[in-house]
Amino acid sequence: MKNQDKKLSGSYYSYRPHKTVHFMEQYLAKENKRYNSVLEPSAGDGRFVDKLSFGKDMQNFVAIELMEEKVEQLNSKKYPAYVKIIQDDFLDFARKTNEKYQLIIGNPPYISIKNMENSSIEKGRDICEKYNLPLSLMKNIWVAFVLASVFCLESQGVIFFVLPMEFLQVQYAEKIRL
Repeated sequence: MKNQDKKLSGSYYSYRPHKTVHFMEQYLAKENKRYNSVLEPSAGDGRFVDKLSFGKDMQNFVAIELMEEKVEQLNSKKYPAYVKIIQDDFLDFARKTNEKYQLIIGNPPYISIKNMENSSIEKGRDICEKYNLPLSLMKNIWVAFVLASVFCLESQGVIFFVLPMEFLQVQYAEKIRL
């Protein structure tokens, strides 16, 4: 994938992605919690689905992916029957689903507002309005993914994302952290 295509799709896979996914898997295991309802809002090549969809108590694992070719690749894998791969824009999915998940995990896309489509900017700003957050908060698509994930989370659920360092550093992200 060319750099320009990556900028537009937000397809930046984690540095040492398998180590990152393994770390997250091990961290969850150390927490000694069982998650039987999991959502992966940006499935990509399926690394989280591959590692986490075979848990003992797993009953529902939903992976959302925007790109048709990636959905086809994921559907060609042999996942258990409770794994659903859905082609959709996660921001649309989050607005229309009533389903709640115990764990939402993944590596959301990173697309700067200057490279985002107008429809994505509007969806992100709509989400900000629902949380009474300033529209100026929408600087990157990962912001909308974090906020939309809260819609889909059970009350005692967990969001576990790979996020850029700016989440901890920039002032606008403080409102999200709070």
